[in-house]
This record gives sequence, C-alpha cells and structure tokens, in this order.
Amino acid sequence: MKENQNRVPLIEALDAFNEKEPALFCIPGHRAERGVPETLLQRFGEAVFGYDLTEAEGLDDLHSANGAIREAQELLAELYGAEKGWFVVNGSTAAVEAMIMAAAGPGEKILAARNIHKSALSGLILSGAEPVWLPCEYDSEWKVAGGIKASDVEKMIQEYPEVKAVFLVSPTYYGVNSELKAIAEVCHQHGLPLLVDAAHGSHLRFGSMLPEDAVSAGADLTAMSFHKTAGAMTQASVLLYRPEKETVTGTDEETGEEFVKEKKKEYIDIEKLEAALKITQSSSPSYVLMASLDAARQQLALHGEEMIREAAEMAMDLRRALEQTPGIRVLGGSDAAELLERGIDATRVTFRAEGISGVRLKERLFDEGQALEMADDENVVAVITAGNTSQDILKLSMAVWSASNGAEEKEEKPLFDLSVIPEAAMTPRDAYFAPKEKIGIRQAEGRICGTFLCPYPPGTPVVVPGEILTGPVIEFLTFCRDSNIPMHGWQEDGTIEVVKQEKAG
Repeated sequence: MKENQNRVPLIEALDAFNEKEPALFCIPGHRAERGVPETLLQRFGEAVFGYDLTEAEGLDDLHSANGAIREAQELLAELYGAEKGWFVVNGSTAAVEAMIMAAAGPGEKILAARNIHKSALSGLILSGAEPVWLPCEYDSEWKVAGGIKASDVEKMIQEYPEVKAVFLVSPTYYGVNSELKAIAEVCHQHGLPLLVDAAHGSHLRFGSMLPEDAVSAGADLTAMSFHKTAGAMTQASVLLYRPEKETVTGTDEETGEEFVKEKKKEYIDIEKLEAALKITQSSSPSYVLMASLDAARQQLALHGEEMIREAAEMAMDLRRALEQTPGIRVLGGSDAAELLERGIDATRVTFRAEGISGVRLKERLFDEGQALEMADDENVVAVITAGNTSQDILKLSMAVWSASNGAEEKEEKPLFDLSVIPEAAMTPRDAYFAPKEKIGIRQAEGRICGTFLCPYPPGTPVVVPGEILTGPVIEFLTFCRDSNIPMHGWQEDGTIEVVKQEKAG
C-alpha cells in the first residue's frame, strides 16, 4: 500500500481554504459559526461549521472531480484493490440506484436476490428494468434469509439468459454472506456484471476471521455504507468498481520477447454509471460528509486490521457470554471457525430470548440502557465495532440476562415463508406510476400492490409494487404492524396503496 494513504486530501484542501480566512459571500449562508443558530452551536460546537463549505476555490466538485476529491477517491479505490471509487453522500441508497441504472434499462431484465433492500426497488423504478427474482435460502428456524449459492445463480441465468446483470445483498442485515467469489465467476462466465449491496460490509476487508469482502471476491460494483461500520458520518457511503481481469501471455512481434500482462473484461459502462450518480446524488454534496469519508478511509488504511480484530474479539466475547445466559440463543454460535465457514460476520451478533419477542426484548434492553441496532419478531441484532469497549460488552451481556428474565406469552406468528415470491401482475415501475387508491389491508387480497411494504429495518420488502397481495402476505403484514414492528408502506390512517381498478361499464 502506498505511503500516501496517511493523507486526507479533501480535509487538507478544506484546511487550506480556511487558513486564508476569506470573507464569505458564497453558499452556505451560515458563514461558518457566525450565522449558525445558537441552539446548534451549543450542541455541535463551532468547528464543524467551518468545514461545511461548497465547491469553492481549491475544494473540487464531486460531480466533476479533478482535484482534492478525485485524489481522495483514488486513495479509496487503492485501499480496497478497486480500479475506481466514488464518494456517495446520499447513502448507499444512491449507489445502489446508480449501479442498477448503469446495468439495465427500460424493459431489460436484472437477476436480483429477493432479500434486496428497498433502495434497489427504487433503482428498478428509476431504470425501468424488470426484476427476475432469485429466491433466497430461508432459515425457517431463525426466520431470516440466508446467503445465495452460486449453483442457484447459474440455474437462474440458464433459465433467463436475457438478464443483463446479477444483483445481491451480501452481507445481510443479520451478517449472512453469499458465495460471492463463486457467484462472480459464474456471472463473468456469462459476460454479466455482479452488483453487490454490501452496505453492511465495509469492514470485512480488514478482518482475517471475517468473510471475504465483495470487492476482493470479484464483484464488479460494490456499494458500502462507511457510516455503518467504518467510522464515517451517517449518510456517507462509497461505490467501488473492480472489473474482471485475466492474465494474457504472448510474444512481442517486434522484439520476439514473451510477455505476461493483465487484460480487463469490463461489463459496466463507467460513463453511464457516473451519469447515474449525478442523478441519484445531490448537486450540493456535503463537504462535512465527504471529509468524514476521507478520514474514515485514512483510519482504515492505517489502523483497519487492528480495529477490526479488536471488534471481532469483543464480538466473540459477547457471543460466548450470551450463549452462557439461560434462554438465549445466538445465530452462528461462538466458534470462530464455524462462523467463517458458514459465511457469518462475527461482529454482527443476532440473538433471541426464549419466550420473548425480539421487539419486546429490544425495548427491555433500552430500558436497561442498551440501544441495539434492530429487532424483528424473533431476533435482536447488535453491531460491534472498534468504537465499542470491553466494558460495553460486559454491560450488554448483563443487561440481556436481566431483560430476558420473565417470559411473556408470545402471540402465535402467522406462517409465512419469505422465500415465497408473490405473483407479479405489473413491473415495479408501471405499478409505481399507475393510478392508485387507498384501502384497508383486510380488503386488499387479490389487489395489485402499489407500493413496497417492508419491516424497517431491515428494509427488505415482503411485497413490491406490481405484485398481487395474497392472504398469507396480508396476515404476515398485519401481524408485523400489530406487533409494533416498524413498517414502511402503511399510511397513517392504516390503509395501503393499491393500483386502481378499472370500473366495469
């Protein structure tokens, strides 16, 4: 790795601008700390506002980067072994939308894992591409989607040879990874790009006891949320491009000398991708967010292996402590070798308590002073990073012991296999733009869904726009709502949007 990884080009440019102390007649209007509301100054302090600048002299332009931002992005790409990298300030949502738009256009098909984040549906609506759903393995015991197997990708490509790309989520919100290296090989054998939503996987590259990261595994495009596990500020993400390369040998016609060189196989139009990023990202990107990306990249470059090793060790301590707590079970257990073999990120600790719903356990843990990442009806998810301490782990394990005591009678959950894909009557784009009406969920059976309905987090849709609402889907969605599981797609009055039916006559 080059020595210049210790630099922070964008932060250096911001410092240089501020050192000149220019009189400010440019956006933003707060003029550093002088025009900031006192309420914010009291809570945030003054320093951050000096870095909240715009595309001024020497600060480059994210949408046409040729200076400090470009240099910072090049260091990002180098760190991950990619050919090109981009800062993304609208979260991984913008990156996911852009890579789908670059890979498939109106009427073209894209093979997509069914456990996609709802941002991928936005990408399908924006691009006009039609999804061919790739069923996920479903862990009926833990009620979570598993990883994708290369053999299933091969089978689906054989069945749908017209697809233009393959889109996966790996790792999932629960820390489950797919067979990315083998899947990348399958995709490239068919001349297709592999697009990976690795929003939860920016740290994997730096952990020897963690699954391989998507870029290293051979994904052509990878979206990563640096704010989730890499220390950047919320909404700060990156997009990385790494084309397939093959070794070519031959003999130079002029010199007669034998040579060995790498040849790129590019399945993504980069100009199209960059044009899509201009659509999905703000034209006024936050320099504070970009500076946090610059600093997070530097920190990973200089201390990443140490940081992720510490996080993994703390996570394993938590796993062992939870397994020793009566009534508590942990997804993947506490054997590091087994976790790695199963493709589970050790730092993403998913657990459950006997006799208590995940939602209720999370509430109890918050009452005990512990804020966890998410819960569903069965499970709770804790994310361990280098920002945690061994004292944090001890307090959480003790709180779990306390909060899990006193079982409550759980409501019987409707049987619903999330790997079962509802029938589609329209494409997501057509359903999105179709006239709609609002009706009660109980009256919606047989109707065409006009929005995506998904528990959030994790944001994986149960039903997507254009699919027919069935009885089991309605029962499951109603159960989630009644169990206080946050749900995107419900209206405030309890109705949902469906495609408007034509009236006879």
